[in-house]
This record gives sequence, C-alpha cells and structure tokens, in this order.
Amino acid sequence: MTLIHPGQVVILDSGTTTYLVAQHLPPELNATIITNSPPIATVLATYANIDVIVLGGHLNKELQVAVGAATIEALQMFRADLCLLGVAGLHPDMGITVYDLEEAHVKRAMLSRAAEVAALASSEKLGTAAPYVIGPISELTHLVTNSTVAQLVLAPYQAAGLTVIQ
Repeated sequence: MTLIHPGQVVILDSGTTTYLVAQHLPPELNATIITNSPPIATVLATYANIDVIVLGGHLNKELQVAVGAATIEALQMFRADLCLLGVAGLHPDMGITVYDLEEAHVKRAMLSRAAEVAALASSEKLGTAAPYVIGPISELTHLVTNSTVAQLVLAPYQAAGLTVIQ
C-alpha cells in the first residue's frame, strides 16, 4: 500500500524515520511536501517534481527541527491530504508521545491540518510512552511499522481502527 499519491499535499514531520522516507520516495513523485526539518528539505530538494515548503521557527539544534509559535502559525496556512508523523512512543492507552515539549505542540498542529495521519513507529516504539502527549491514537488513520512486528502487538492498534502497514 502506498500512502503518498501524485498531486497530494503532504506534511512530512522531522525524525530519523521520516528522513528515511524522504530518501526513498519514488524519483518521479509529483507532490507538495511541507516539512519543519531542514535535513529533510535538503533531501527533498533533489527531487525534480516535489515542491518543497520549509516551515520556519526556532531551530532546535539537537533535533534539527523548527519548533515554536512561528512553526505552528505557519502550519495554519495549509490543509494537507496526509501527514507522516514521527513519534517517540505509541501506546494504545497513553497515545502518541514524544520527548520534547515544543515538538509535541508542533506535532499537534500537524495532526490538525491533515485529512489522514500515519504514525511512523518502529517496533521498539510500540507499546511505549514518552513524557509529552501529542494526542490519542484515535487521531491517527494509519500505523506504519516494521514487517517483523507480531500480530499480537498490532492487535490493539487495529482494534482502535488504524490501518496497519508493515
């Protein structure tokens, strides 16, 4: 199943997993991608048919991501078809979580601006929770994870209505 379709407007969040997604997009993809990650924007600049919009704000140097009020305000200008969200933890009860408060605020704004939201969570992030809550898992439409994750681990996410893509 391919989540990104030609002509879509996509919010591509920051993080190591989303960085890998940016590196492996189809070379011919025609889309508009909005990101708050300078490293991801640099990767996307190599794609001839992707229009790249970089969100400004305060640069968190450690995470290499724009955060803060300016980033959130800029997001209010968009209505995206899809948001690919990086997470630190994804727990059926605790929800979608991260380790940085400012990043949590930006991710909440990203969720609110997209018709569909896919959490990108490797197996070690499933069933865990970080200190800052982005929202309940009901705010997601998809979970993208490793192909090796056991069905027993995925069952609570599927029960919550998420489409699981391995």
